[in-house]
Amino acid sequence: MIENTPRAHFSAHQDICSRPFWKWIVLLILAMGTTIALFARFRAGDAFVVFFDDDYFYYLRVARNIAAGHGSTFDGTHLTNGYHPLWMLVNILLTKLFAGRAFFYALLAVIFLCVLATYWFTRLCLRRYASEAAASGCAGLIAAQGLMIMSGGMEVVLSIPLLSLLCWYRVCRFTWRPRSVAIYSLLCSAVVLSRLDAAIFVTLLGAFELLASNELEREGKARAVAAFATGLLPVGCYFALNEVMFHTLMPVSGHAKQLRFSYMPSVMPFTTAVFNTWAPIRYFLVIPVICAVVFAVLLLRRFGSERLYCGHRALVWALLCFPFIQLMVLSVVSDWLLWPWYLYSFLAAAIAVCLLLLSRSGALERKIGRTAAQLSLCAFAAILSIFAFVQWRNSRNADKLIFSVYFAARDLRAFAKTHPGTYAMGDHAGIPSFLIDEPIVQVEGLVEDNEFLSNIRQQRDLKNVLESYGVRYYIASNPTRVEDCLRATEPAVAGPTSYVMRGTFCSVPVDHFFYHGRDTYVFDMEKEHGA
Repeated sequence: MIENTPRAHFSAHQDICSRPFWKWIVLLILAMGTTIALFARFRAGDAFVVFFDDDYFYYLRVARNIAAGHGSTFDGTHLTNGYHPLWMLVNILLTKLFAGRAFFYALLAVIFLCVLATYWFTRLCLRRYASEAAASGCAGLIAAQGLMIMSGGMEVVLSIPLLSLLCWYRVCRFTWRPRSVAIYSLLCSAVVLSRLDAAIFVTLLGAFELLASNELEREGKARAVAAFATGLLPVGCYFALNEVMFHTLMPVSGHAKQLRFSYMPSVMPFTTAVFNTWAPIRYFLVIPVICAVVFAVLLLRRFGSERLYCGHRALVWALLCFPFIQLMVLSVVSDWLLWPWYLYSFLAAAIAVCLLLLSRSGALERKIGRTAAQLSLCAFAAILSIFAFVQWRNSRNADKLIFSVYFAARDLRAFAKTHPGTYAMGDHAGIPSFLIDEPIVQVEGLVEDNEFLSNIRQQRDLKNVLESYGVRYYIASNPTRVEDCLRATEPAVAGPTSYVMRGTFCSVPVDHFFYHGRDTYVFDMEKEHGA
């Protein structure tokens, strides 16, 4: 019989929380919720495409062209590297293996597996410091938050599980032997190649490792640095290949968003992340993580974290700093709107917060030790249930603004069937590029080439640029009326200090669609030049 004392109750509580069934319970709930959240979109019929991020279809169009042997091109003519390499490789493979709707089932299966992998590796990482229930609850919470970002189909589908894998290896398997350092570095390379701005995190991690680890001195700093550099060779090869094939080190999508005439810091990334991003991500990820970071830092200043192994502190601080340094860098190099998938960095900070709080000691142990498992499990179940419900409900709400993009794209497909030629479109060109078989020039430059970006940098007249690219039909979204004409700006989502192209169109549009406050005009450039 258990002794009836507070200490005995605490021991019994710890015994229950350490039972291995918790990991399977959380995994089962996560699998069920993820399945509903991902596959509910097919209830929308052909409009299921709106539940993918529009930019995902840039990946898909290029992947189809590569798989068909046409090269790395979006418009069918100009080579582009406007994508992150690992996710493009996955999409090329899926394109070769599956066709039609089966492709999207396979794609969602990949996302499903990546969500579960995020949970599993995060749980193994946190298990180093916590009971099974607490580790499983916190890992499930992070995986559920990751699901909200990954469900759109962008490259963070790979970035998030790779980050969790990297954390697990550093916390549970890493030593300062050259072989282990090389594996650690290879994982860093994989994270960077999955999403290139993760180089900010890897740079922070390397700097903190050099500054914080006494073991590095004992094992030989020179050998460790050499092994780490060896593991980063894939990243170097990627940049070299870019220079040879595309004559640019960075993807043109990154260049396009950094075409500014003033590099004064912009508040756009911060305001978008905290106030304007998609509500589930804002309320269930960004704001809670910011509050949790502040809470964790304040608690640690008071109570300390003696159980956090000194070798893990570099990882924790790199994870904590990553989203804030990322936003600071973006505020300088770009004033474009911030899209939800950029906020994957906040999941990195969430892992760090969990490591800090679960490596509690002394008074902090008594304050949160009994409630960590319950709170994390409840938060995980609540967020997953709410997100799955939102996705299920939205799959049948055809009056939502997001469906307007599909309705316009559907009408454009009908128009293109009787009007062959080269098309051009800027914002929201992703779904039309999936539905329309005709060549499409992406006039924001995200999946074009360096020459196209030079047109934006020179702020050339948009109509002249379209003519030079042989465009027959230009699709303008919400252009501005100027007397009897319409003026379009590309890129439309660029900020006030970015270079843009403008064109005034005075011919009668050959077609016009209006859905939920979004005007889409189609201009025949032959008529426009004769107007």
